[in-house]
Amino acid sequence: MKYELRITRNKAICSGEPIIQGTRTTVKAIVEYMEIYESKADILKALPHLTFEDIDAALAYYFQHHQEIEEYRRAEEESENWTDLPNLFKG
Repeated sequence: MKYELRITRNKAICSGEPIIQGTRTTVKAIVEYMEIYESKADILKALPHLTFEDIDAALAYYFQHHQEIEEYRRAEEESENWTDLPNLFKG
């Protein structure tokens, strides 16, 4: 899947993190939702404004830019506004 047509950046949106075009949904958020739901269909129920193609593009971007997204995740963990979403939903 070529993510270039669906993943974009804009410094004015989500501090320039890669997002799904036309949304404020970050690639990082999709990765975190995959950890929670483990299913694209369940992600689409939670984020109905997205498509399967959007999720595939975000995951393709993640797999090619794993280190970058993990750096965003680490920075968020270090911030005072961080919430451990994947573990919040696990028992």
